[in-house]
Amino acid sequence: MPAWIRRLLARLRYRRFDQDLARELEVHRALKREGLVAAGLTPEEARARAARDMGNVTLAREEARRVWIASWAEGLWQDLRYAVAVSRRQPIFSLGAVLVLAVGIGLVSALFTFVHAQFLRPWQVGNPGSMALVRPRPAGLPEFGGISIAEARHLDAHATTVTHVIIAMEMRVTLRDHDGRAFPYTRAIYVTGAYFDAVGLPMAAGRGFMPGEDTFRSPVPVAVISDVMWRDHFGRNPAVLGRTLLIDARPFAIVGVAPRGFFDISGSRAHVWLPMTAVAITRGPEQLAKLEDPRLQTMPGVDRIAGRLAPRVSLKDAEAELTLLSRRFRLETGLPEIAIRVTGTAEISRGLDDEVVLALQLTFLALALIQLLACANVGNLLLARAVARRREMAIRLSLGAGRMRIVRQLLAEAALLAVVAGGLGLSLAFAVPAVIARIGADDLERPEFYAPDGRVFALAFGMAVLTALVCGLAPALRGSRVGLASAARSDRDETRGGLKLRRLLLASQIALATVLLTGAGLLTRAIDHAMGTDHGFAIGEIQTVQVTLPAGTPRPARLAFFGSLRRELQAFKSDLPPFAFSEQSPLINSSSGTIVRVPNDPERARTIRTQGVSRDYFNVLGVPIVAGRVASRDDDEREIVINESAARMLWPNENAIGKTLRTGFRASAMVTREVVGIAADVPVRSLEIVPVIYEGLDNATSVVLLRSLDPKAVQRIQAIVASIDSRATVSARPLTDNVKDLLVWNRAFSRLAWSLGALGLILATVGAFGVFAYAVEDRRREIGIRMALGARVADVVRVVVRTSQLSIALGLAFGLVVSLIAAPLLRSFLYGLSPFDPVAYAQIAAILFAAGAVATWIPARRAARIDPARTLRAD
Repeated sequence: MPAWIRRLLARLRYRRFDQDLARELEVHRALKREGLVAAGLTPEEARARAARDMGNVTLAREEARRVWIASWAEGLWQDLRYAVAVSRRQPIFSLGAVLVLAVGIGLVSALFTFVHAQFLRPWQVGNPGSMALVRPRPAGLPEFGGISIAEARHLDAHATTVTHVIIAMEMRVTLRDHDGRAFPYTRAIYVTGAYFDAVGLPMAAGRGFMPGEDTFRSPVPVAVISDVMWRDHFGRNPAVLGRTLLIDARPFAIVGVAPRGFFDISGSRAHVWLPMTAVAITRGPEQLAKLEDPRLQTMPGVDRIAGRLAPRVSLKDAEAELTLLSRRFRLETGLPEIAIRVTGTAEISRGLDDEVVLALQLTFLALALIQLLACANVGNLLLARAVARRREMAIRLSLGAGRMRIVRQLLAEAALLAVVAGGLGLSLAFAVPAVIARIGADDLERPEFYAPDGRVFALAFGMAVLTALVCGLAPALRGSRVGLASAARSDRDETRGGLKLRRLLLASQIALATVLLTGAGLLTRAIDHAMGTDHGFAIGEIQTVQVTLPAGTPRPARLAFFGSLRRELQAFKSDLPPFAFSEQSPLINSSSGTIVRVPNDPERARTIRTQGVSRDYFNVLGVPIVAGRVASRDDDEREIVINESAARMLWPNENAIGKTLRTGFRASAMVTREVVGIAADVPVRSLEIVPVIYEGLDNATSVVLLRSLDPKAVQRIQAIVASIDSRATVSARPLTDNVKDLLVWNRAFSRLAWSLGALGLILATVGAFGVFAYAVEDRRREIGIRMALGARVADVVRVVVRTSQLSIALGLAFGLVVSLIAAPLLRSFLYGLSPFDPVAYAQIAAILFAAGAVATWIPARRAARIDPARTLRAD
């Protein structure tokens, strides 16, 4: 039998092995005694002679164990058993250390779990490694994507590297059962026919869409519902197949139930899937004609294009073939070439916004600081415990234990705390991401999607090992530097080294807390700054009035309705506050735009955002026209107004008034426009200033900008709308709510930063309290003598505060320096606020000084209550 197997079996059967070994040694001793008695010795002499000849039984047992069990394994087992015993003797200390470390390990593990599920995990489909995302990008227009269904069908029919090219498009709908019962779902996904074939998962019931149900000439009203809808509203009744579902008041037959637990391929929650051609039923034939038009360059919402890679085909191979096929198709249809990228389906492979990446990096950095702070705190506690046990360590050293043996024992105690904390922290990795998903993104309510996997367990284990080394090594080395003579003395000089190390750890905690709180303070100040800043127009005086027609209203009817609405509002202009029309509400995160080319200068082709507005738009919002004038008519396509940024970009160092430019996606169908005015730079789609073209409106405009917050004005508009069409709905909201929506992620990031900062502050305060409390206990004799000699309470308090005030001051100063260096990383989240805002730094310094006062107050009071007589008698 190999030695390692013999030793493993001995370790597993340790108790039985030890009992057998004890019996065997006793048998040898008894045989020795019997032999000596037979030689003529008395039983007492034989027993003493046998004990002398056999030697120390304990040493013999140890020597025998080394044959069967490796000495390092035996020592490790003893260290762990002793560590458990020490932890049980000090339950409050152990529980506090475990909870502090568990918070750091758990938060890092939870964030990694969320990031892995959200950004690193591919779509949850059959064989996810072969699913690829196809991303069309028109030249010079990186924000937009989408191709016509005609082009997608061309790629599907001719591609050999990719099979089942599919398109999914999301639309909001109204859902009712055949008896008129309304469903709480409002989202439907229109897909091409091969969608569920490409998904590669078995249907929960029924079937997916058949090829004949995805023809443009004869759309078929069929639908597939989600497993959640089947469970919650139909009780998983198989008879649901064939039932009628009213979608936008149009009947659709249910032909299948999507795979259990399946969400849309892009990760959104969906409850109804329809064939793409069903757009003709719910939105009208003209909308379907738009999708079928091969000249279509952008399709808002139709940006989910995917396919299955053929065996042994790489993403680069598929990208090269699809680019060639797209180029051939566009050459035949007279369209400009576009770039096609083929990527994996994980969010990280598709490319993340720079701000998202920066936010994740900063969050991980903040959590790393929290973990370091927790390690420093627990290290402080372990150091205090090691110094308190110096007599025990001295005795062990005098009995023959080496210093490294003592270090290993103390490291084992730290490792036990860290491993338990890692196991407890994993529970946060299970709970926190699902909670974040439910709070921050209703579409991602999938607890199983956020279940930790092997990577998360490996991360938690690695952090536990690293934590044990970081917070246990220094206390172990310091605690093992003791001798028997020093253990007999209790004077302060022998613990000065440990106190210096604890002060250094305290300074590091204060510095880390300063960095965390400074970041949180800057983010909060930035939100207040963005809400209170004058953005160049009257945001606080404007409310947006959105007029909505029922889904599926034909375009001619929509044009007629909004044309009548504009005429009616103009007729009652004297009864209303100043108002204007806009293509979209200002300050919403939208990406509509166009390609702009300057005549005779192809190098100045640019992508510029557009905003359709009426002539009164600038007057109502208070946007100054710095040069020129507004357009002659609201629907004038030839005359445009641009902002100052667009003028500088297109005609630097030139007067833009009277200049012409051409706009559009197709070179053969571009429209020539004349610049008649230049507006001041104000935010339009976000709080950032970007080049903008203000163009005329069409009759389908549905947003009214009202320069009044009076609800009676909105009621008047509602009455006018109802008089035209009673089915139309009117909703109003202040424009400041749009600003709040733009800052929603900043608010969430700020709350997260404050949570982490508060956690860091608590840990630092607890650490400072521990250092002060230990200093009082360590100097009890000195303080008693001072008070016996007539020292006042204020003098005693001053002695205690002076003990660690230098550590707090150095930690605060170093933390502020690091914060000043790192603050520019937050610049993209500050919306014009300086990263060196003095108010934020002053507020954080005040908070930290207040926390320091709290941490010193209780130990100082304890020092002031020391009884000199009792202290001196105890010595």
